[in-house]
Order: sequence, then C-alpha cells, then structure tokens
Amino acid sequence: MTGQNADRAYSLINSMTEAELIELNKIVVRKLNAMHRLKSRDLALKWNVGMKVSFSGPRGTTITGTIVKTNPTSASIQPDTIGGFRDYRRWRVGYSLLSPA
Repeated sequence: MTGQNADRAYSLINSMTEAELIELNKIVVRKLNAMHRLKSRDLALKWNVGMKVSFSGPRGTTITGTIVKTNPTSASIQPDTIGGFRDYRRWRVGYSLLSPA
C-alpha cells in the first residue's frame, strides 16, 4: 500500500463506528482465510505419497522419512530407520516445513 493510500485507509478507519469496524474485520478475516486456503492448497499439490522428505524435528534435529498420507494442510511422515532402529511414530508436518530429501 502506498503512503497516500495508507493515509486514506487510516483516515477512513478512524471515521468508522464500532459496528462498521466489526463488519470490516469480518471481511478482512474471510479474505485472509481464503488466501491461506489457496496457499495451503498450492503447497499441498507439490507433495505426493511415497516422496522422501526431511524436516526439522525437536531440538533442531533433521528427520528424514516418507510421506504416507496427505491431508489438506499437512502430510503424515513415517521416519526412516535411524541407527538400525525403526521409529514407529508418524509425524504430522505442515507442507511449508517440508523439504525434498
């Protein structure tokens, strides 16, 4: 938003009643939610079941595994064998946190 547009928006917001501000807030929240859904959908299209991925786990450790299930906003990851031991936990990880392995 340019300086002139920001000044106009600020002036308009300052002149609004509480009811008008509440209605404006509802509109802004709906728009932001729609944008978030589109972004999540676009990220989800990059990932498929069976792909090898990595992500940062607790305390900064890198976890590598395979996508076993995709959801609208996250993927279920089955970690690889680590040091000869199988990790049977599944991790549910947001797509924005995944990297190709």
